[in-house]
Amino acid sequence: MAMFDRRREHKQTFDESRTINVTIRESSNVGGHIEYRIEIWRSPEPEVRYSLTYRYSQFAHLNFALRSPHVTLPVLPPKKFFGNTDKSFVNDRKVALQNYMDELTKHPILRHHQALKNFCDPINYCANQLENGMMSVAAVLRSGGRLELGNTMHSIGWRYHKQYFHVCQVTPASTTDSTASVASGGAGSTATGDSVSTTGSASAVRGSSSSTTSNTSSPELTSAALAHTLHVAPPKASLLLWWCPYGVDSTMHLRDVHGTLTALVQCQHPYLATTLSSVATETGVCVTMPFYPQGSLRDLLYGARPDQSYIVKYNSNKSTSQSLACGISIRSAAVYGRQMLTALNFLHHKSVGHGHVHLGNVVVVEGVCRLGGAENLVLGLPHPLRFLFTYVKSLNSIQAIDVYCFGHMLYEMAMRRQLSTPTCEVFPADCPPLCRSVLESILSPEAGKNGMPTIDGLLTHPFFNEIPLHSHGRVSLHMSASVKQAVLTAHQTMLSRLLSDQKKVRLQKRIQKAEALIAQQSYRFTGRNKEANKKTGSKSAGATPPSSTITSPGTSSKGDL
Repeated sequence: MAMFDRRREHKQTFDESRTINVTIRESSNVGGHIEYRIEIWRSPEPEVRYSLTYRYSQFAHLNFALRSPHVTLPVLPPKKFFGNTDKSFVNDRKVALQNYMDELTKHPILRHHQALKNFCDPINYCANQLENGMMSVAAVLRSGGRLELGNTMHSIGWRYHKQYFHVCQVTPASTTDSTASVASGGAGSTATGDSVSTTGSASAVRGSSSSTTSNTSSPELTSAALAHTLHVAPPKASLLLWWCPYGVDSTMHLRDVHGTLTALVQCQHPYLATTLSSVATETGVCVTMPFYPQGSLRDLLYGARPDQSYIVKYNSNKSTSQSLACGISIRSAAVYGRQMLTALNFLHHKSVGHGHVHLGNVVVVEGVCRLGGAENLVLGLPHPLRFLFTYVKSLNSIQAIDVYCFGHMLYEMAMRRQLSTPTCEVFPADCPPLCRSVLESILSPEAGKNGMPTIDGLLTHPFFNEIPLHSHGRVSLHMSASVKQAVLTAHQTMLSRLLSDQKKVRLQKRIQKAEALIAQQSYRFTGRNKEANKKTGSKSAGATPPSSTITSPGTSSKGDL
């Protein structure tokens, strides 16, 4: 068991949710071709930069890769065959390419496109990510799981390193053949040597001692332990399996990851989504859950299929026309909001929290809303809205983050579009008064400065407390004291990095204000010198004050958003 005391070294070293900033610094003529040197950094760390060199043809290839149905792209400057090396033309094209990249990186949906990530960060977003995911999943299946791997669901989520697969439960007689075919077809013939820890239901764990012994004696699992049989599902039932490596905020030992996933699998609550199994290895986590043909609540809101790509499903042009026809009524938003608040209240009373509240982690089954995705916090993955967290000072606890994300989720249900700013000063006039009251208490600039309401306080709001709860099933979540302490430590790690980023953002804002003030004073001083020279008839321009501007790498007049 000593392997479970090790900390994992295989995890992402960058925050995928941070905004990418692209600046075209210069252009040069190399062998008769114009090359543009672009400088890239992620907010809020302008001091960490790297440079890439691209030709116009590579920008054109990027634009071609971004084309999708119902997706409106920014205007790429046209191609020119003659005179494309003239200095004036190159300067104009440089400005046009800069505007093109600014629109892409600031777009709430297109900025998550895999082609754009490969273009801006080819090192962290490698092309063989799918192959790596297949190898990891094959190693998990060889640990004793009775699953048959089906089709790969490409790009259905915004995370580049998270892979989704269709799987189905098979009989024990065909388990060996199915796992062997997966290993030979998609992941090679040898195991990765990861420590594997499979979490199933309590009944499955009690009845799997014999299978555990046989699995741990397999030569493919030289470092395997605590390998349990997966949840029993109907034969050939359609399931969803996803694999993801550990994120930048991951600090748990493998033993604590296994304990937390065990508690989440065995958790029972009418408003929490079911997880069939969770497998923790040294390189990532593999989770199996039921496949919902209707998709997530966001899919229902936008009238999208769950197997479509993230860009096609949630592009604003498509959602505007379809959400009006199949959107969510205010009454339904209140019902779903009450159910999600009840689930969050239960998790926080158990000292677990959630940390990844958004419509993509919510499913509706027979009119009942169920919240999932709690495993993401165990992996140390950032929330998709984390780049907005850095602009909201009051987000200093896991409950405040869950409440803030709940406000964004309620805004999206009520307004049929996502809120792309940290706060909202003016809400649409057609927003009902009670719903507006809830949104103002969470998303207003005052709430961002003074503090978020509590979950208990929201449950007493008239918008929610008049909604009856018809599901009163058994609730349970059992965690040992050591696992609870590990979860709290993970929360503190995530909050510490968030607090550091918030300080960096505030520092950048102060520097920008100082630069603007100095520039304004310098302009006034130059104007007074010119007037004095005109009066005295002097031909000299006059003395200028010494330069004392405050510089910040990557600071622009447009700000960070």
